[in-house]
Amino acid sequence: MKNKVVDRLTDFIIKNKKCNETQIKIYRYGLEALYNLLTKTVVILIITSILGCLKECLLFILFYTLLRLFAYGLHASNSILCWLTTIPIYVGGSLIIKYLYIPKYIIAIIWSIYTLFVLLWAPADTKKRPLIRKERRRKLKIESLIICFIYYLLIIIVKSPKILNAMSISMILESICICPLTYYITHNRFNNYIYYKKEHGLNWFK
Repeated sequence: MKNKVVDRLTDFIIKNKKCNETQIKIYRYGLEALYNLLTKTVVILIITSILGCLKECLLFILFYTLLRLFAYGLHASNSILCWLTTIPIYVGGSLIIKYLYIPKYIIAIIWSIYTLFVLLWAPADTKKRPLIRKERRRKLKIESLIICFIYYLLIIIVKSPKILNAMSISMILESICICPLTYYITHNRFNNYIYYKKEHGLNWFK
C-alpha cells in the first residue's frame, strides 16, 4: 500500500516538475516519511481514543514535537521497528500522562537533565540526515535552548497536572533520543556529520 501511494505521488511530481535522480530520491524519501507519520498518527489516535486518553495523546504529541523539531534525535532503522516502538511509547506515555502524578520537584529535575543534554548533544543527527553545516547545528541548539526556557516558564506557571506530565514525558523521551549512549546501545553512529564529511572528503565545517 505504501509503495503504491509513494510511487503515484512521485510520478505526479516527476510529470509536473523537472527532477534529476538525486531530487527524485529526496522527494521519495520525504513522501515515505510523511506516509509513515500520517498512518502511525492515525493508528495512535484511534487506540488512545478507545482507551480514553486521546487528549493526553494530543498533548504528548504537541510537547514532544516541539522538542524533536529542533533537538532532532535517533530514528528507528526501519519502518517495522518504528511501528513497534512508536505505538507503545505514545499509547503508554498517554496513559502515564492521564493517571500518574509527577511532583513539581521531579519535573524540575527532569527539565534540568534535559537542558544539560541539549547543551551537550543537541541537535543529534542521524546517518540518513547528517547535519553537515555548523551554522545549522548552532541555530538548532539555540532554538532548542529557547524551547527549554519556554518549558521552564510553563513549569512555573501551569497548574494542570496533565500538561506538566506531558512536558515531563516528552523531555524524558527526547533526552533518551539525543543521548550518545542510546545511539551506542542501538548500534547507531553519533555525530553523523563528522563521518559524512570524512566519507565524502570534506574538510570544511561551515
